[in-house]
Amino acid sequence: MAYRADVEVQAGGSRYRGRIYHRPGMQRRAFAGQGRYQILRFDKGMARWVDPENRQWWPEPLSAVGLLSRAQLSLVQVGEEMLLGRRARVYKASGMMSSGARIRGQIWVDKSGILLRARLSARAGRRRWTYKMKVISLHVGPQVGSLFTIPAAYRRRGAEPFWSPGRTAVRGGTDKKGHDSRQSLEDLFRR
Repeated sequence: MAYRADVEVQAGGSRYRGRIYHRPGMQRRAFAGQGRYQILRFDKGMARWVDPENRQWWPEPLSAVGLLSRAQLSLVQVGEEMLLGRRARVYKASGMMSSGARIRGQIWVDKSGILLRARLSARAGRRRWTYKMKVISLHVGPQVGSLFTIPAAYRRRGAEPFWSPGRTAVRGGTDKKGHDSRQSLEDLFRR
């Protein structure tokens, strides 16, 4: 299912807003104040970072982006609620992230698989952090294909240290082994 969603994310003590465009197999994420956006191509196993100011882009394997789909999660339905006029199943989530951190919380997913809200906390040793995401507005419908491609005039540059809103919005962010402590949840559903 294709959709566009305005989202609010809170990672640690920082809060930021953004927009997600989704088509099956692909997603574009743009967050206010970042200057760059991200195109995720699940169908190709690749993330592409796009820098409009410099008209450049660079690739990175999805496995390096630190998405929560690398986690092992157990989901148990605990109820249903209405969010944004859509019936959402409420799940209790628990499991372990690829970094070894334990994660738990709740997620709300509508019947078509769109993640509408998440409230998660994670712990690795003494280190704890939170991740909250909620969809503020949702428009289900076709999304223009050009949203998921690199503009022709942009040039490719060498690999860059990857960026994500959670990494730039919150200081610290890595555990003692260098794993990122903030992960994204949006990719878990509706690839």
